[in-house]
Amino acid sequence: MMALPVMTVEQRARVPVKVAEACTARRRWRRLFTCGAVRENLAMIGHIGINVPDLRTAKTYYDSLMPLLGFTEFFTAEDEFAYRPANGKPGTYLFIYPANEVSDYSRHRTGLQHVAFMVRSRSVVKEVHELVTELGATVLHEPRVFPEYPQPYYATFWLDPFGIMLEAVCHHDRD
Repeated sequence: MMALPVMTVEQRARVPVKVAEACTARRRWRRLFTCGAVRENLAMIGHIGINVPDLRTAKTYYDSLMPLLGFTEFFTAEDEFAYRPANGKPGTYLFIYPANEVSDYSRHRTGLQHVAFMVRSRSVVKEVHELVTELGATVLHEPRVFPEYPQPYYATFWLDPFGIMLEAVCHHDRD
């Protein structure tokens, strides 16, 4: 992206209004984007819903996992529950519903392939791996750098109790 020049008040007064508005909008967007303060004017998935065959098992599992991934409980009802990003941060909500039709799930068929959760550090990726291992999850990939993806990409992949592939990924080089 092109660097924006610093102008004096006198110089700014001579800039055509449309150019000045474009520069201001570009600075505002960059400030919002780089600070992580994504607002309603940027596209974002509102929520993802996942059907599971056993809502009680899912609730126990996800209640232990989601806080480590940076999510908090949004609500719980008899026939569904949901999580949202913690501390009022913007992001996608995750809803869990009971499956109305019994069938085997496979990430290799048409439908949901996996859900990736971005976390703040590589240490959190390692902590998630330790937790899901303790919970008895099938770990597909232990925490490591994935050179085949745009860098930095440090992640772990595992299956939840129903075979849904989940991922914790850090896009930073920091611990």
